[in-house]
Amino acid sequence: MQKKLQSLTILSLLHITSMSTPTLADKPSQQLIIAVHEFKPMIMQNDANELIGFDIDLWKAIAQKANLNYQFKKTASLPAIYSSLQTGDANVGLAGLSITHKREKKIDFSHTYLNSGLRLAVRNETTIDVSLIIKSLIRPMISFLGFILIFGHIVWFSERGQNAFSDSYFPGILESLYFVIVTGTTVGYGDYAPKKWLGRGVVVLMMLCSIVFFGWFLATISNISTESLAININSIEDIRGRKIAAKSETTSADALKKLNIPTILTPSNDQAYLMLAQGQVDMVLADSENIRYMLRQDKTNHFTVTGKLYYPQQYGIALEPNSPYRETINQALLATMEDGTYQKIVSKWFE
Repeated sequence: MQKKLQSLTILSLLHITSMSTPTLADKPSQQLIIAVHEFKPMIMQNDANELIGFDIDLWKAIAQKANLNYQFKKTASLPAIYSSLQTGDANVGLAGLSITHKREKKIDFSHTYLNSGLRLAVRNETTIDVSLIIKSLIRPMISFLGFILIFGHIVWFSERGQNAFSDSYFPGILESLYFVIVTGTTVGYGDYAPKKWLGRGVVVLMMLCSIVFFGWFLATISNISTESLAININSIEDIRGRKIAAKSETTSADALKKLNIPTILTPSNDQAYLMLAQGQVDMVLADSENIRYMLRQDKTNHFTVTGKLYYPQQYGIALEPNSPYRETINQALLATMEDGTYQKIVSKWFE
């Protein structure tokens, strides 16, 4: 009798345990509420007002494998997804959501399903920016004037009293400056010539320096072309001083805020790209997937990408805190990756 009771107790515990977390074979009585927010190409709406996109296709595949009932619920903003998960008004959140420490403290996430990061979109410039030309010329011109002034004074002081140049500062210094320019550029009209050995030594040094200096100067000037005037970003710090737009309440906006870079925040990425096309901003910072999709849709080739991938991040399916469906969703997600379903969805939206 005692052994029979122990067996019944064990069976009861196993039954309770199996009921606590839904599995791939279970069909939960609860209909899951899936909070979504538009984020191309992860979440979009077609002409028939149907939800489409990478996240939608992936979730449908997961739900089919896990045998889950669900209903999509559109939200007005990204923060609305997080708040609805916290309050229990939604069970799952989709919108190309990056897994961050700040978000993980408030809600749960599934396994990573896509590696992403931030990219910069700029206009394809077809005209020369005069202001940028002027800025590019400032440094070589200042260096050129500095070279002339320094050697002009040294030569004049070295030759005073020899009638090579006027002993008076004016016009003596002007004569010396003229001599430095024509000699340094190897033109050398022969109007003036140093007579002291000290002056001659200074001129030899000046000529040797001028070979290097004027080579650099001419190379700098020649590089100022339409191609080199295009916005070139080697580091995220290079965007300082430019007008930049980003969608509010996103990792792009957070990154710019941490860098203390003034940003024009927009309610959508589409509006940010519109401002870029109209010349109201110089660039847009957004998730790589969103920019890749925008470039594919850009039939007029207005935009291009500059710089590298910044702030690598991972997308995950957002879940309500302590979600009982986390393991079920993770298993189904891994199953889609193993049977080729996931790759088909990637090819559909990104290749």
